[in-house]
Amino acid sequence: MSESLGGNEEISDWHKQVFSLGTDELGDGQVLFEWSPKGNYLAVAGSKRKVIILDRNGRAADEIQLPQPELPLMDSRASCCTHIKWDPSGEQLAILPSGNTVVFLWSAFSPGKEPSRIDTEFKEPSRIDTEFKSQEFSVLSWSKNGAYLAVGTVKGNLLMYSSRERKRVPYVGKHTKKIVSAVWNKGNLLAMAGLDRMVTITAGDTGETTQAFQLKGDPSEICVSDCKDDGYSKKEENDLTLQSGGRTIYIMQCMAEGDKPLELAFLEQYGPIQKHMWFGDGYILVGFKFGQIVVVSSHSREIGEEVHGGKYLDSLTDMAYCPALGRIAMGGNSSIRILDASGHEYMEVKSDAIDLSPNERVDKVGWSKDGQVLTVSTTSGMLYSYLAALPSIFDVHMTKVMYLTSLLEMSIVDIHKRLAPVKIALETEPAFCGLGPTHAALGMNNQVWFYRHGRVGTGELVNKRNYMGSVEAVRLNSTHAAVQVDGRVIVHPIEIELGRQMDEFDVVLPPQGQPQHITCVAISEHFVITGSKQGILSYFLVEHITCVDIFEQFVITGSKQGILSYFLVEDCSPVNEYRHDDGGLSRIFPQPSGSRLIFQDERGNICLFNPVNDQVLVTPPIGSRVENVVWDVNDPNVFVIAEANQLSVFLYSPVSLSGAKIDLIGTQVTAASHTPVVLSAGLLGCRLTNGSLDNVTLDTHRAINTTDAMAKTNLGQLRTAWDCAVQLRNTEAWTQLAHAALEMLDLDMAIASYRMLGDPSMVLSLEGIRQYEDKNLLSAHIMVLLERDYADAQELFLRSSVPKAALEMRKDLKHWSEALKLAETLDPDGIALICKEHAASLEMTAEYNNAKSHYQQALDALMGQAEDKELELACRSGIARTTLHMGDIRQGRTMALALNSVSLLKECGSILEGLQQLTEAGEMYEKAGMYERAASIYIQTKNYAAAAPLMAKVSSSKLHLQYAKAKETEGRFSEAAVAFEAAGDMDSVVRLCLEQLNAPQRAYAIVRKTRSVEAAALLARYCLQNQDFAGAVEFLLLAGQMDQAFDIAQGHNEMDTFARIVQSSAKTADYNRIAQYYEGRGEFDKAGDMYASSEQYPRAVQLYLKVGNNATLEKAIGVVERTKSHQLE
Repeated sequence: MSESLGGNEEISDWHKQVFSLGTDELGDGQVLFEWSPKGNYLAVAGSKRKVIILDRNGRAADEIQLPQPELPLMDSRASCCTHIKWDPSGEQLAILPSGNTVVFLWSAFSPGKEPSRIDTEFKEPSRIDTEFKSQEFSVLSWSKNGAYLAVGTVKGNLLMYSSRERKRVPYVGKHTKKIVSAVWNKGNLLAMAGLDRMVTITAGDTGETTQAFQLKGDPSEICVSDCKDDGYSKKEENDLTLQSGGRTIYIMQCMAEGDKPLELAFLEQYGPIQKHMWFGDGYILVGFKFGQIVVVSSHSREIGEEVHGGKYLDSLTDMAYCPALGRIAMGGNSSIRILDASGHEYMEVKSDAIDLSPNERVDKVGWSKDGQVLTVSTTSGMLYSYLAALPSIFDVHMTKVMYLTSLLEMSIVDIHKRLAPVKIALETEPAFCGLGPTHAALGMNNQVWFYRHGRVGTGELVNKRNYMGSVEAVRLNSTHAAVQVDGRVIVHPIEIELGRQMDEFDVVLPPQGQPQHITCVAISEHFVITGSKQGILSYFLVEHITCVDIFEQFVITGSKQGILSYFLVEDCSPVNEYRHDDGGLSRIFPQPSGSRLIFQDERGNICLFNPVNDQVLVTPPIGSRVENVVWDVNDPNVFVIAEANQLSVFLYSPVSLSGAKIDLIGTQVTAASHTPVVLSAGLLGCRLTNGSLDNVTLDTHRAINTTDAMAKTNLGQLRTAWDCAVQLRNTEAWTQLAHAALEMLDLDMAIASYRMLGDPSMVLSLEGIRQYEDKNLLSAHIMVLLERDYADAQELFLRSSVPKAALEMRKDLKHWSEALKLAETLDPDGIALICKEHAASLEMTAEYNNAKSHYQQALDALMGQAEDKELELACRSGIARTTLHMGDIRQGRTMALALNSVSLLKECGSILEGLQQLTEAGEMYEKAGMYERAASIYIQTKNYAAAAPLMAKVSSSKLHLQYAKAKETEGRFSEAAVAFEAAGDMDSVVRLCLEQLNAPQRAYAIVRKTRSVEAAALLARYCLQNQDFAGAVEFLLLAGQMDQAFDIAQGHNEMDTFARIVQSSAKTADYNRIAQYYEGRGEFDKAGDMYASSEQYPRAVQLYLKVGNNATLEKAIGVVERTKSHQLE
C-alpha cells in the first residue's frame, strides 16, 4: 500500500522535458544523436551540415560545421552524418559525414577548436590493382580500449586509425561489397558484416583476418557481448550476434574455430526484425517492426529460448537499454514505452510512458549513462530530452524531506501535512544537500549554498561559502552547520552577521594534536558526537571526519579508529566516549532526538548504541548491503534498515527476559525504485527513482489503528494489546500477548492470557514458578517453557539458588553431552545412565568411537553401585555393536554371541551385513531365528552347505528358487529339482527330469497334472526326439499346437491318439479333418464316427453302411434313432 505525496504539486518527471531542439537548429529530417559514455555530453546531428555538442542540461558546448558532401546523397532529409561515435573514455567523438570521404574527430578537451581530420587513402579503382579513386565511408567503430578506430567503406575496404600513434593503415578487400556493421570485442578483435553476406573477424593490432563466416541473407547489424554460462558471464566478449535478412539472428564465437553459427529463427507473426542488442547477464533483446519484443537467453542450458515476449507498440523503430536503471525504452510511431527488466519479471511501467504529438514519428531513443535523461529524436527534425531519473540527493529532518525534483530544483515537503512543497531553484546541479529545522544546504565540490525555508513558498539564499577542500556532507540544526571537508568537520553558524568574517566562528573537529581518525559525525542543538577508526564512540573532539550528522543538542562524529564522540555545540567540549572493539566506524544514524544512535562499523556490522549506559547491541543479521537506517520520529524504539529491495523493521526493547535486545519484527519487499528517507508512526516516506516521493505503510503498522492485538503486541504495546484481545477474544492474539508478557517477566498478565487461551498446563506451570523470588531461576524456567536458548537458561539456572535444575533441564531435553558435564559436579551417581544415553545418541549419529567410550564409561560408573542388570546389558550390547561398526569383527562377534540376546544378534547381523561381512551376518541371523534372512545370505555367498538345513524352515518361494538355481549350477540336479518343486517352479522340474535326471515319466506326470504350456512344449520336443509320436501328439495338444499335432498324427499313424484326446473339445472343422483322414485311408467306420461327432449324419450313415459289418450297422441304426430323421431311413 502506498500513497503519493505532494498533492497537486506531485511531479511526473517522465513528462518533464529537460531540453529540446527543433528544426531551426537541426533541419527538417532525420536526427542522429549519441550520449557520451560518461553522460556529460550529447552529440546531435540533424539534416543541417553541422554537429551540435550539448551538456546534460541542453546547453550548447560546441558546434562543428561539416563540409558539403563530395558525393550525391540518396536522401536529402537524412542526417548529415552516417555515424557519430564516442570513444570509450568519452574524450573523442568520431564523426562520419554522409557523402564524404573524411572522418572528423572532436575532442572534449578542446571545444571550439577545429576538429582533427583523417583523410582516407582509399581510391575507387576500376580494378583492385589499379589506381584508387575516392569512395564513401559506410561505418565506423571504436575499439573497447579506444586505441583503434575502424572505418569501413561502401566497397568493402577498411581503414584502421590508431588514436595513440595518429597513424592510418588501409586494408583492401576485407569485403567485396559495402560494410554495413562493425563492432569490437575486449580482445581487440573487429567483427564486420558486409553486403557480400560475409562476416569477418580482424585482429586490431595486425589487421589480419582470423575468421570468416558465410551468411544466407544480407546482414543489417552486428553486436558483441558475453554469453551466459550457467548463471555467470564469461570474462571475454567472444560471442557475436548478427541480424540477417530481417528474420534470423546468428550467434557465433569469435574464437571458436570451425564452429557453425547458431541460427535463431522467430515466428512469422512477429514480422521482420527491427533491432537487437545484448543486455543484462547474457540476454538478447530482439525488437520487431510490428511492435513485438522478445528476450532470448544465451545460457548454455537454455540458449535460444524465449524467456519473455510481449507486444507493447503497434510499430517499433528503435529501442535502448539502460544498465543503471535496468530499463528498456521502446519507440515507435509517436509513443515511447518503458519496460522494467531489473528483476526476474519484465514489467511495463505504464506510468512512465511518453506520447508525442500524433504528427511526430519516433526515429531513435537513447539513455544517458546514469539513466537520468532519456533522449528521443523524430523523423521531422525534433530532439527531446526527458528527465527519467534523478540523482539520489536528499536529506530529512523529522517529518520533512528535501529531495531533488529536477536537475536544477529542490523541494521540501512534510509527509504528514499536505501542503505545497517549498521550492528552491538552483543554478547548478547539486552533489549533496542537508536539511535542518529552518535551513537547507546545497552544494557541490567545495561550494555550499545555505537557504532559509518556511512552511510554504520558495527558499531564500542566506549564505554562500567556499571551503578549503572538497565537501562530502553537510548537516544542520536550527543555527549551526556541520560540514565534512577532507577528513575534518567544520562547525559554524549558518547565518553570519554583516561585517563578520566567514570563518570567524568556525570550530574544527578534531583539534590539532588529537590522534584519532574521525570517520563519522552528527550534530544536534547542543552536542557533537564523533566516531573514530579506533572504534571509540566519543563526546569529545577527534580528527579526520568522514561522515557527519547534526541534532538538537549534539554534534556526533565517528572516526576510522572506531571512536564515537559527542560534543556540545556551543564550545565543542567533550561529554561522553565509547570505544568500539570491532573496528572503525563508517556511518552513524542518530535518533531525531540525538540520544540513541545506530552505527555501522567498517566490517559492515549494524549496532545500536545507548549513551546513557554505553550499551551496544548488534542488530540481527539481514544479509545484503545496508543502504539506509531510518528511525521512527514518533516511536523511539522502532527503526527500519533498508536494503536494495527489502525493508527490515526492528523493535528495541530496553528491558526484557534476556536484557536489552533488538528484535526483527517484520520484513517486506520494496520496489527497487523506492529509497526510504523518513519514518513516522509506521508511515515510510520513500524517494522514487524519478525524483518524486511516495508513502509506504509498513506491514508491521498496517493494523495499528485497528483492534488488531497482534500488531500492537509485536510493537511492544502490551496494555493496548490486552484491550484489543479482550474485545476480539482471538486465540492467536492471546498467544502473542502471553509470550510478550513472559518476555517482560510479567507473570500476572501471562497467566491471565493463558487462562483466556484455555491452557491449564501452562497456567499450572507458571503458577508453579510464580513464587520464585530468584530472578535468574524465574527467567530460566520461563526460557525453558518458551523453548528459548537453553545455553542461556542453563547459565541462569547455575547462577540461581537451585543449580541442579540445569542438569534436570538437560536430561529432559536429552542434551546428554551437556548433562554429563553438569552431572560430574551436580549428580555423580547419575553419570552411568547419562553416559549410556549419551552413547546411544552418539551411536545413532555414527560417532562409534566416542559411543563405545561412553558405553565403557557407563560400565565403569556402575562399579560400586547397586546392581542394574538391564543397564549393564544395554551397555555391553552397545559395546558389541560399536566394536563391529569400528571394524573389529572377531571381537564384536565374540561379544554378541556371549551375550546371546536375540535383539542384539539381529542388530549385529544387520551391522555385519552392512559391512559386507556376510558369513558372520548369516550366523547372527541364524542364531537370532531369522532363518530366511540367514538362508538368503548363505545362498548369496554360495555357502549352500549352511543354507541346506535351513531350507526346510524357509517359506519364501524366492529363496527356494535361488537355492534351486544354485544347486543346478553346482550340478546337483536332484536337489535342484526338489528346490524348484518347493519354489513352485514345476516347469524347471520338468526340464531337469528330461535333460538331467532321465525321468521322463515323472515329467509326463507333472505336465499332465499342471498342464503347463511351456512344459508341454518341452515334452513334445523330447517325445519327437525319442520317436514317441503318440506322446508328442499328446503334449503338442496340451501346448495348444493342434495343427502341428495333427501333422505328426497324420504322418506317423497316430490319428487315433489325436482323435481320442481332442474328442471332447474338437470343433466341427477338426472332426471333418480327422474324418477325411480316415476316409482317405479306407477306415470308413472311424471316419463315420468323426462325421457323426460333427453332426454330418448322412455321411456317417453312408460310411457305416459301406463297411457293412454288424458293428457299423448298429452304429448306423444308432445314428438314425438319435436323429429321428426320415431321410436317413
